Formats: sequence, C-alpha cells, structure tokens
Amino acid sequence: MGEEKLMSIATIKAHADTIAAEAAAIKAEADALPPPGEPPPQTLPPAQNCLGGTVPSLPSFTTYDYWSTRKSYHERGMGDVLPGSIAWLGTSISEAMNVARVHPACINYGIGGDTIAGVLNRLGGLQPSLSQAGAVVLEIGVNDCGYVVWGTMIDNLDKVLDWLTGPLVVLNLIPSGIIWPGGGVPYLSQASMAAFNDHLTTKLAGRPHCQIVNVCDALRNPGGWMKPEYSPDLCHPNAAGYAVMRPLIAAGLASVLA
Repeated sequence: MGEEKLMSIATIKAHADTIAAEAAAIKAEADALPPPGEPPPQTLPPAQNCLGGTVPSLPSFTTYDYWSTRKSYHERGMGDVLPGSIAWLGTSISEAMNVARVHPACINYGIGGDTIAGVLNRLGGLQPSLSQAGAVVLEIGVNDCGYVVWGTMIDNLDKVLDWLTGPLVVLNLIPSGIIWPGGGVPYLSQASMAAFNDHLTTKLAGRPHCQIVNVCDALRNPGGWMKPEYSPDLCHPNAAGYAVMRPLIAAGLASVLA
C-alpha cells in the first residue's frame, strides 16, 4: 500500500514537471511576440527619397474643408511612418480602397475629390514620408478631366511626375462614366480619357522602376464605360471592382521593387 502511494506521488510529480516545462515554453513564445497593439515585423522595401525630383512652382488651388482636414490628418501621422513604406496618393477611388491588401507596407493618402493641383499642393507636406518611401502609387486625374483646361491639367500632371522619383506605380484613368441622379450624360468623354492615358504612356516611356497599371481596360465594358457590376455609380469601384484592381496593382509594385 505504502509503495503504491509512493509510486503515485512520483507519477504526479512527473506530470507536474511536464506541465511546468510546457508552461515555460509557452511563456518563451509569448515573450518573443511584439508588444500588444504592434503588428508583427515585416520586411519593407528599401527606403529612398521618392520626392527628389524637380520642385515645381505650385499652381493655384482652391481648398475645400474635407481636403484640408484630410491633408492635416495625413501630415500629423508623418512621425509614425516606417522607412520603406509605400505611399499611395489618389482620389476617393484610392481613399475607399483597403490598400494594405495590395501590399502590407502601403499607407493610404487618398483624399476624396482631390485633383492633380491638389496633389501638387500637398506633396511638400508629405515629404517626411516620401523622402524615405519604398515606392509611390499614384491614382489621379479623374476629377480633372472634363473640368480643368487640358493644357493646365497636363502641365500639373507632368510636375507631379517630375517631382516624384524612385519606384513609381501609376494607375491609368479609370473608365468613369458617372451619371448624376436625375439623368444626364457621363461627365468624362472617351476622347479625354484616352488622351490622358496616352500622355501617361508617352511621358513615362523608358522611365526606370516605373509601371503604368492598366485598370481602365480591366474595368470597362465594350462601350468603354465602367462595368455596372464593378461600380454602383459607374465611377467608384465596389468590392468586386477593387478585387479586379488589386492583383494588377500588386503586380506593378512587384515589378518596380524587383
């Protein structure tokens, strides 16, 4: 009886030692994790100055409350940007997109309603991020075509492209056929969209570490406008539209970062 009791105690002690060893292993794994609230470490692209080109004279630009507020928010966060992050500049099309699904290093600097002149007037404020970025993604122009005089628009576009250096991915103009409630006609013409995209191709031909992503052809129907299944208003993509865009942009980024 006494011997059986001693054996039972020895067995219990062995189990206790096993549990203690397992607990120590779990604690070691927990101690190796990042602090709460911090994402796991990731490999970022090499940091470089992506705003090292020609500093232009800034065009006149009439601000609006939403633009000014978002610009202010973006600039306040400059100190939290990791070197090698991918700066994503754009309009509401970018602002509504989960850009981290394209690449986890992307930071969304999209502003609804932004124009090319608006981007020019906020690049300087984004300098702390752009001067140590891994790459830049640019989606712009949809709020200019049909509103801004062609020569002025293209001049502003060229200034943006000349100021930005380093790896660059540019989305060509999406086939926006937005029709405001109450009827009317699309505010962008097929001709202006085609001319804008042709200029991008000419301007960026031969530029190293640069890719134009052809989201236009991927999203439009045979008539040349956005497929309705990709956008409720024929301009702003829905989840299905973004699902088409994501792999195209990711491939462009992979190319310029290779």
